[in-house]
Amino acid sequence: MGGALAGGESRPTPLGHTMTEKRFVVGEKRAEGIGELKSSVSINAFSKGAPPNDERKRFFTGSSSLSTGNMIKPVVVPKKKENQDKVENDLVMFSKNFQVQIKGGTLPKIIERCTNESATDNNFVDTFLLTYRTYLNAGELLEMLFERYNIPDPQGVEDVALQQFNEARKIIRLRVGNLIKRWLTHHFHDFNDNPEILNRLTDFVNSTYMNTDPSLGKSIIGQIDNSRKTKERENSFSSPPPKSIIPTKDSFDDFDPVEVARQLCIFEQQMFKSIHTKECLNQGWNSKTNEKKLELSPNVTRMIRHFNDVSFWVQAQILSQKKLDLRVKMMKKFIKIMKASREFNNFNLIQEILAGFAGNAIFRLKKTWAKIEKEKKVFDEYSQLKATLAQDHNYKTYRDVLKEVNPPCLPYLGVFLTDLTFLEDGNPNILPLEGRNDIINFEKMRKVSVVIQRIVIYQQQPYNFTKVDMIYNYFDSLASKTMTEAELYSLSLEVEPRE
Repeated sequence: MGGALAGGESRPTPLGHTMTEKRFVVGEKRAEGIGELKSSVSINAFSKGAPPNDERKRFFTGSSSLSTGNMIKPVVVPKKKENQDKVENDLVMFSKNFQVQIKGGTLPKIIERCTNESATDNNFVDTFLLTYRTYLNAGELLEMLFERYNIPDPQGVEDVALQQFNEARKIIRLRVGNLIKRWLTHHFHDFNDNPEILNRLTDFVNSTYMNTDPSLGKSIIGQIDNSRKTKERENSFSSPPPKSIIPTKDSFDDFDPVEVARQLCIFEQQMFKSIHTKECLNQGWNSKTNEKKLELSPNVTRMIRHFNDVSFWVQAQILSQKKLDLRVKMMKKFIKIMKASREFNNFNLIQEILAGFAGNAIFRLKKTWAKIEKEKKVFDEYSQLKATLAQDHNYKTYRDVLKEVNPPCLPYLGVFLTDLTFLEDGNPNILPLEGRNDIINFEKMRKVSVVIQRIVIYQQQPYNFTKVDMIYNYFDSLASKTMTEAELYSLSLEVEPRE
């Protein structure tokens, strides 16, 4: 192998993490003003410093009953420091870009802010709806919104004050209804996954809004019906899809590289689009057991496994060629697939193949790499693709390229998971304040929300390709075509023994 691949070259082998868990309780607070909530919701916070997850190190890498939440894990409250954040009225504020924003607050206070009678901040609401599962489940949130709606009448106040209160309560109930509609519109899977919660919401709307605000009540019920019907909408394209290249035989050797890239765009995009926003919270994909991974982050976990399956399958295809020239031919075919993938903005597939090339069983094939390097055009194409997804400076080149591409696009999921892990491990879920263990770190939630929103953006635009069953089905059963790392390395030694 030549100089370009020698030495301490970095290869795509990121790590995962496992976690431990404890629990603590949000302290109850007595309401002090109009519409203030109280809560005894149990919450947890993530711990740090857990050992790496050993399962297939190629990739870096929920609904409960009403009484059980997906709780967060603990933080240790430190001793008092100078210039520590101050809690006023159960909120911690800070100034950013000449605007005062909420850095943290108790869960009831954050819900109050989402349904404030004076103004609504949709960005704040969207951040909360994207990240609330860090602290509670859908059923618990729904009950807190019901409590927010059912603000009791104040006792012993004059008529003028009572009139003002009723006006404020009317606006708060409107805000609660609008928040529920936004929740249904953007996160209907929270309800679709748990019919009990959806029935509870429907009963509540029929018994409250249909009496106090029939127009809003009908709008909420209408949104439920629309969300139920909108499982899949037909995609409309302004131009016809490119003509498919149909293979004559059900064999990878007979598959055209460009069509392979197209079919994997379709296959992987369906997988990527299936990822729910809630799967991106709390590092569920890094859970200790496969069962827990599939419970908390099922589609993220499946995409990680697919990534690993492709990278191992790439190695198996190369090593199945006993003759040197055939191995070179197979590697050139994969480089053509990567080149087509770059044209289609499928960075995930490029990284899958690069991970296969970087596997120990392929990386050591000096004779094979020497032949590839002699074909300057091919090797330059490979080198450019590799440079685009290099890990240097936290994938800076790739991030810059991604900013400029137009959809459709399949980003490399591992970078998003890296960003989420960094945010989770580097920021506590509960602000470490002396004497308080109930102030949610909402600024962290904003940062997590930004990453999740980027994922959602790339889920929107589909590829205008036609499914070719023979090729698509080949990759649908890819797991059966892979080999273990030990088997691959043994085969590598057979085709190119140690010198």
